[in-house]
Amino acid sequence: MLRAADIKLGIVDATHNSAARRVVPHFVDFGFAEHNIEVRELPSLHHAVMGVHFFAEYTDVDCVLVIGDDLPGAEQYKQLL
Repeated sequence: MLRAADIKLGIVDATHNSAARRVVPHFVDFGFAEHNIEVRELPSLHHAVMGVHFFAEYTDVDCVLVIGDDLPGAEQYKQLL
């Protein structure tokens, strides 16, 4: 059975307030190993596609979480994710 401590998590943070830095301690509380959590902060939601692509191509993470601001006009980028 897969344990949270064995999962490598990539977080794409496309918020204006660095939300991922506040989320990481909660993942650690759930049993994720902090050294297995990698965060990439991006300037806006439309860069999130590139962030996901980075994790898919250049890292060995098991899953990617995207955190983004809900901005007007961003619907087209959400569909790409």
